[in-house]
Amino acid sequence: MKKTGPYVGITGFMSLTEVVACSNVFREAAQTAGEYVTANLKFMIGVLVSSKTLTGGTNKWPGRYPTMARIPGIISMKYQDHLLYTIHYNTDDPITIDEQVDQVINIAPSSINAIQLNIRWVNPVKLQRVKRKYPDLRIILQIGAGALADVGELGEIFLGDALRAYEDVADDFLVDPSGGKGEPIDVWRAFACIADDEIPSKMQPNIAGGFNADSVPMARGLMRRLKRPVGLDAEGRLRNSDDSMNLEEAARYLKGGVALIGGVMVQYR
Repeated sequence: MKKTGPYVGITGFMSLTEVVACSNVFREAAQTAGEYVTANLKFMIGVLVSSKTLTGGTNKWPGRYPTMARIPGIISMKYQDHLLYTIHYNTDDPITIDEQVDQVINIAPSSINAIQLNIRWVNPVKLQRVKRKYPDLRIILQIGAGALADVGELGEIFLGDALRAYEDVADDFLVDPSGGKGEPIDVWRAFACIADDEIPSKMQPNIAGGFNADSVPMARGLMRRLKRPVGLDAEGRLRNSDDSMNLEEAARYLKGGVALIGGVMVQYR
């Protein structure tokens, strides 16, 4: 599987049924966009894990965090090159993150393609150990509101300076001030971050924050100005009132996201 490149993502999967339904929509939308998009755009299947659920506890969002026993079944579709099975991991003890990644990978070692670290500026030395041990694992850094505040100064955000420390250990970064709460992203603030000339060119940029079918078009101008595709991830605004995944909303979002990113991919390849 190709490690880098853009994706359209959904986070918060709780069942194989959800994965199959969304995968079918994504694949049909990618085929409509053409052969190049079908071959190069990924569908990021995001499964949430915390240090608490990793050890058998319950998260405050039980409708989004499956038990460890359920995860292998959720990501059990095989021989699907368009799927990027990604564990979104957060922890109360980032000091031992390299050891925790071992535990995460052991959940489903033959299925997990990527790990997104929802950790505020995780130690790059620890990530170097992870990269050496799992060279084919795609590592995505979440840049949340707190992380952005750490690199902000007088109205400017110096994201590139901070990301240079991760140039050889992370494949992607995700600007996500919302943290899955469905709060709309400030697309032009995200543009200011991603357009930073100091950001390592090898890192794939992605954004999240209140995306659904209606808000996906907001990212169009950002990608055109950057002249490159930017990955999208959605969570909070694709949920029902009981916090289960709304498959109709997910399908609409996927169709819009694939059409947008696919068009940019073809235009600027």
